[in-house]
Amino acid sequence: GEMSSSDARSGRKRGPCSGPTDWNLVVRAGDTGKLVVVFSGEGGPSGKLWTIFITDTASGTTYTVFTGTRTSGAGGKFRVRKVTKNRAGTDSISAAGTSTTGEICSAKVSY
Repeated sequence: GEMSSSDARSGRKRGPCSGPTDWNLVVRAGDTGKLVVVFSGEGGPSGKLWTIFITDTASGTTYTVFTGTRTSGAGGKFRVRKVTKNRAGTDSISAAGTSTTGEICSAKVSY
């Protein structure tokens, strides 16, 4: 979704993962032509490795925003913040995290 940089609109969703962790996904306008994507979780065990994938699908094409890992800290918290291009049409941001415990978090926000 093309929006002016002064537009404060953001997409925000939260929900439960398959175990004790709760996820939070926020997408908001960044600098001109950019989107800021923040995917986080908390409430699970600390010290667990999460493998995280974030994608942006716009106009039928899927782009990789982030692929990597995070280790949960105190309170089971992990966080990924990435800046991606604000593509024409609606940006459908999908985030997925899989923990070494087998827990899965899956989130989606359209912007």
